[in-house]
Amino acid sequence: GVQLSLVDDATQNLRQRIALLQENGLLGAALVLILLGLFLRIRLAFWVAPGIPISFCGMFMLALYYGITINVISLFGMIIVIGILVDDGIVVGENIYQKYEEGLSPIKAAVQGTLQVVPAVTSAIITTVIAFSFFFFIPGQLGQFFSEVSFVVSATLLISLIEVFVFLPAHLAHSK
Repeated sequence: GVQLSLVDDATQNLRQRIALLQENGLLGAALVLILLGLFLRIRLAFWVAPGIPISFCGMFMLALYYGITINVISLFGMIIVIGILVDDGIVVGENIYQKYEEGLSPIKAAVQGTLQVVPAVTSAIITTVIAFSFFFFIPGQLGQFFSEVSFVVSATLLISLIEVFVFLPAHLAHSK
């Protein structure tokens, strides 16, 4: 005579957030490919778009090391940061492409184009990381919530910074 009934299914929230993250990620990648393909070369778009999953993979590795799991809170941080991720890749890629159109060789265009935007992109990313780092100092349960969001946003942006200054220029320098 024992009956089991589900009273509260907390996984629904998590599933909805994962679906939203997937939808935003795919939509962001599609928009990057379409818009960069329209205004620049489609090959450039294909090198900028992988910055999103690369940044998330790096953040997942760091999160694993620091004991942060995929949950509603960390997914909220990923949803926040997904729009910011594309911006730095577009700025660097577009500047490299502009240098290439000015007649520089692909390698020189990659080096000069990247170096020209390093201060602007770095300061934009660092300002966002600093703004989110204040959440680490909030005490209590609210502080625990915001510190996970802050970690996810900061780690993803810092990995993204490495990706756009090292991997993206290297790929664009050797792209046909």
